[in-house]
Amino acid sequence: MVPEFATITYMGDAGQDNDEVINESPYEGMTDDIRNGNFFDQNYRRQK
Repeated sequence: MVPEFATITYMGDAGQDNDEVINESPYEGMTDDIRNGNFFDQNYRRQK
């Protein structure tokens, strides 16, 4: 659920139903990787 006043941002060309994003279970340090730019490449594809 998204509140009415929320700002929704869309990241580049990640694409609707991007299985690379939605099918990955969280791991230790995942949020740090995302914040530090070590999770997605410039096209918002998962870095391996």
